[in-house]
Amino acid sequence: MICRRPLLDHPLSRVMTIVGLLAMAFPLASAQSQPTPTGDRLDTLKQRDQELETLREQQKKTAETEAAIKREIESLGADRRKLNQDLVDTATRIRDLERKIAASEARLKPLDAMKPGCASRSNLAAPPSPKCWRRCSAWACIHLPP
Repeated sequence: MICRRPLLDHPLSRVMTIVGLLAMAFPLASAQSQPTPTGDRLDTLKQRDQELETLREQQKKTAETEAAIKREIESLGADRRKLNQDLVDTATRIRDLERKIAASEARLKPLDAMKPGCASRSNLAAPPSPKCWRRCSAWACIHLPP
């Protein structure tokens, strides 16, 4: 006669029994805690759509800001060009005036040499000498009164 051991006495059978019981217990517990797969996917899709919309709004704002900055840079460039042109024009006018002043001084130099008795231009407040007055009166020599 064959002697049989009870099933639970064998070490492998004990392990298999425990694994089987655990396998039956955990799928039930996990199925109860997780929402349905379609509901979860729907929530995930809504969340992703919202994130996408937020990113698109940020991208639009960034593009608008970039365009505004480009317009401001172009405006500053135009202002700079205008100011540079004004500076060049002013420098040209100054050079022209300096040339005119130099030409006027050159024309006055021979006249100063012709009237040695007159008071110099640096001392216009000095009264004219009688000799100078006679020589310069026809010429309209400028003397300030004493």
